[in-house]
Amino acid sequence: MLTRAQVEAPVASWDDFFVDIGIEQADEARELGIYVGSPVVFRTQPRQVGRRIVGTSMDDHICLCVIELLLEAQTRTSLACELFVGATVQEENGLHGARAMARRQRFDHVIALDVGLVGDIPSVGEASYPARLGGGPIIVHKDALVAYDHSLSWALGDLADSAGLPWQHGVFAGYGSDGIPFIQEGMPTALVCIPTRYTHSPFEMIDPRVTAVAIDGLVTVPGGSYVIGTDNPWIPADGEGPRRVVELASFRIAPCAVTVAEFTAFAEDTGFVTDAERAGWSFVFVDEVGDDATIVGHSAGAPWWVGVEGTTWRDALDADPDHPVVHISWNDATAYCRWLGVRLPTEMEWEVAASGGVPGRIFPWGNELMPSGVHMCNVWQGSFPSENTGDDGFRGRAPVNAFLPNDFGLFNMVGNVWEWCADTLGRTGTPSSCCSPAPSGEKVQKGGSYLCHDSYCARYRIQARIGSSPDSSTGNVGFRIAK
Repeated sequence: MLTRAQVEAPVASWDDFFVDIGIEQADEARELGIYVGSPVVFRTQPRQVGRRIVGTSMDDHICLCVIELLLEAQTRTSLACELFVGATVQEENGLHGARAMARRQRFDHVIALDVGLVGDIPSVGEASYPARLGGGPIIVHKDALVAYDHSLSWALGDLADSAGLPWQHGVFAGYGSDGIPFIQEGMPTALVCIPTRYTHSPFEMIDPRVTAVAIDGLVTVPGGSYVIGTDNPWIPADGEGPRRVVELASFRIAPCAVTVAEFTAFAEDTGFVTDAERAGWSFVFVDEVGDDATIVGHSAGAPWWVGVEGTTWRDALDADPDHPVVHISWNDATAYCRWLGVRLPTEMEWEVAASGGVPGRIFPWGNELMPSGVHMCNVWQGSFPSENTGDDGFRGRAPVNAFLPNDFGLFNMVGNVWEWCADTLGRTGTPSSCCSPAPSGEKVQKGGSYLCHDSYCARYRIQARIGSSPDSSTGNVGFRIAK
């Protein structure tokens, strides 16, 4: 029986209805054969829709997956504390499971896991809930009933920042969590949520990549058919084309390039010596050469690249721990990957990840370098190689998580530093450019760098590519990991 309020409520119009198909671009929908007027069928069992997963009780499903991944990660890591995990269901009926756990055991710190609210849908709006799907886990500061522990919440945020992981703030009205009984018992409690659309409905929607990022920092790119390459290459001799469809298995890739701090941990643990350290020098951009530097040579055809004695990745050790590690060869990058149990991405994987899965994009965010006049990456502004105005905020390298991430949550896929890929390069020519001293065409590099400028090469594009010998290193080449 309907209540009087329900009877008197205005009838919804067709404008109030929409179907969320889990993707964000019209071109991507058409690639999947979905058009205005396509038939739809309502189903509630969990299933993949585009890059999302839709189903009922996603709070139980996804949080149990996170707990399982945490326990798996614990087997590979020595913790300096005891870790307790628990799971409760149907807590809308009174938080009985959480309350029993809080009264039975005293914990030093508690982190509650739940689904969270997002505003990136027409019926809500980001003004009410600024978090969005795919934007990283939500650290909730306050809900309808309690405020969460300030110190613990910000410690989690700082930990995510230090690892280069995206995360979001949350303040929820009309919402509670299983953390409430622990707060009532006086235990410091934080709430971490998986961003979810249509929370507590039969068709909750989550982005499964968020759980992977929250555990080990890698973003999952789902397997499937993807478009790479281009039929309109800016530099045909580099082998940017042709446009083609490829089949890729699901893989995982880091949201950021490897930092100075992360490479330091590897070097300290293994005593590894890089190719540049063994050779005793590396290439440095001319404006970055100190007055007292010992010059060992210049690159033929690119006089702005100067061989400087004693230059290694350690030069940025004190100043820029969150910047990408550079002066790293392909050999050095693969050694780091072996130590961590990961690998370099293939060129196909890198290109798909950079595009956010959207075919034909020139840049990770679309087809304009500066949409609405906004700088989206760290590249050269001014007159190359004599003047860099730094209008994007940087005259040199930027932190690995500078600028906005793409649709997959990946930072700085173009600009900042070139990134090594696993592949051996094949192309029809080796034109000289601003990007690389004496490119040899051996191992693939993607993404361009802070030294790229459209007057020379404009290689800060998804399809752009160059190559260098596996033992070479420069001040604008780094790498990111995949698995």
